[in-house]
Amino acid sequence: TLSLPLQMAFSLQMQNILMSSAHVSSTSVSPAPKKKKPTPVPPELKDETYLERRAKNNDSAKRSREARRKKEEEAHAGLQILTLENQRLKIDL
Repeated sequence: TLSLPLQMAFSLQMQNILMSSAHVSSTSVSPAPKKKKPTPVPPELKDETYLERRAKNNDSAKRSREARRKKEEEAHAGLQILTLENQRLKIDL
């Protein structure tokens, strides 16, 4: 059997997966319209405020990517746990 911390981690992961997929509907969805490419900001408008906002956005994007990577790793770990548990149950039959 799985240790209690692993069971709790797995349970939380499954809840997150179920919650994130609960909003998906079975109706057909049309593709999103094409996004217009952003126009570059001219150098004369790149003041201190702009540079601070860009730095803040870059940090936020970095944290978001890291959080997504972590979530994917946790899902992969949960998959491995389920695979091992499935194999163990098949052997027990």
